Amino acid sequence: MALFSYNNNTLFKVIAIPTIWVLFETQFNLWYGANQFISLLRYFVIVSSTILLLRYTYNNHQKISLLQYLFLIWIAYMYVVAIPTVLDSYRGYFYFKQFISINLFLYLLPLLMIVEFDTMSIRKLMKLSYSLSMLYVCIAIPIFYVSQKMFFSESLISLLGGAGLVLMTLPYHDTKKSRLVMFAVVLGIVLMMLLGRRNKVLYLSSMLFFAGLLNMFGSSTLKTKKKFRGVFVILALGCFLGLVIFSSSFEFFFSRVDTGMDSREGIIELFMLDFNTTPNDWIFGRGIYGEFNGGILATNEDTGMRDGIENGYLNIILKGGGIWLVLLILLSLKSVYLGLFKSNNKLCKGFAFIIVVYYIDMIGFGIATISLGYMMVFIAISICCNKQFRRLTDEDLMYKIGLE
Repeated sequence: MALFSYNNNTLFKVIAIPTIWVLFETQFNLWYGANQFISLLRYFVIVSSTILLLRYTYNNHQKISLLQYLFLIWIAYMYVVAIPTVLDSYRGYFYFKQFISINLFLYLLPLLMIVEFDTMSIRKLMKLSYSLSMLYVCIAIPIFYVSQKMFFSESLISLLGGAGLVLMTLPYHDTKKSRLVMFAVVLGIVLMMLLGRRNKVLYLSSMLFFAGLLNMFGSSTLKTKKKFRGVFVILALGCFLGLVIFSSSFEFFFSRVDTGMDSREGIIELFMLDFNTTPNDWIFGRGIYGEFNGGILATNEDTGMRDGIENGYLNIILKGGGIWLVLLILLSLKSVYLGLFKSNNKLCKGFAFIIVVYYIDMIGFGIATISLGYMMVFIAISICCNKQFRRLTDEDLMYKIGLE
């Protein structure tokens, strides 16, 4: 079957197919409810994508560093520890179904950090990012007004998971397409403000901020630099005027901003109290199916336990412990340093900023999901650690990966 074919498009399939599928299924379930046929299709898509990811990584990997080896060994350990739970017959093998529909693929996504990417792969990634951003522009406003519920609109924001890559490399691309992606991100910020989604606003605003920083002040040999400075200035003024003119529509958002982290203090306190009773869990975590005492916010009414927390750092500790978090931070610090200070182009610097945005996003949410935004973090680590990519100039990349 074409899906299982192994060729130059394999990596694109690994990234694009599960990303688009999960988005479609989320919207379908929100509008029409759970459907058994859709669930079966999900198993097929996720399992086949996992097979492709493993095969591609095995045949196309970079030289693996010691830190990466340790990280991958820890992932393998997490899977081994999860086996008894996966095979538990609880509720008709509930955990097994969850495993093959989410966790099997999700916790293997870090393999992308050792994949040997080429310029053709990045070009396809650019095109996918642009296409999803344009899809967001086309459907975000209609769904926002028709649904009258934040869940429908909020789930669509994953379409902008790759927009940051285009924004970071604006001079590479056709001016019209660059501005359309910028518009998509601003539209996302506005709609998320209207819904009071602080974490989404922070995520998108951070992407925009670092893209502006890189394109307006970052060193470059491209002659188009000044043109994009003007675009960012006009965009900033437009956003400011919009906030002033329509300030009353954003009252809900600003009222939520004033509360800071108050809305999550309770659940964070419960998490820390529970983990403090078993201090080793801060180091080793509680596994892929880890839970903690969730009180009245429990996701399992029978046990009073909760299987996740809306803070990326604590959720990593819950599932993979401090070991997972420390290894990820060390890999990220190395990648950011190489991307920002040891590269000759905006692509590597932009990927470094994408990693930085991820750590900002984890403060408010930033939970690992099957999404383009999460995949970008590990793709960024791969690119920033790749000497060949770091040596390329902006002129080389402009013609090889730019959107025409």
